[in-house]
Amino acid sequence: MKKTRFGIVGTGRISDWVLKGAVMEPRFEAAAVCSRSQESGKAFAEAHGIGKVYTDISEMASDPNIDAIYIGTPNSTHHDLAILCMAHGKHVLCEKPLASNAREVGEMIDVAKANGVML
Repeated sequence: MKKTRFGIVGTGRISDWVLKGAVMEPRFEAAAVCSRSQESGKAFAEAHGIGKVYTDISEMASDPNIDAIYIGTPNSTHHDLAILCMAHGKHVLCEKPLASNAREVGEMIDVAKANGVML
C-alpha cells in the first residue's frame, strides 16, 4: 500500500491535533514539518517522529519526497501558502476557512486545476 507523504506547515495546536488522528490512517506519513522557527519545528518533529524540518516553505514545497501539504497556519496565510504549494505540484489539505473571501478561493481552485492537484 502506497503512503501519501505529507509536509506539515505550522506547529500549533491544530497541527498537533490533526497529526494525532492522521497517524491512525495507514496510508498517511508525516514526512516533514515547516515552521518559522527551527527550534519549534525541531520540537514538533521530535514529538511526532518527523524526520525533516524546514523553515522555508518554498524548500519544503520543492521536496520531491513530499506528495501533499497540510496547512495548519493562521487563516490569513492559507491562500498564499496553498497557491505556492500547488504551483510546486503538491496536493493541499488546508484548514478552514480555506481563504479570506470567495475571490481567493476561486484563485486557489484555478491553481489546483492548472497544476493537476487536489485542494
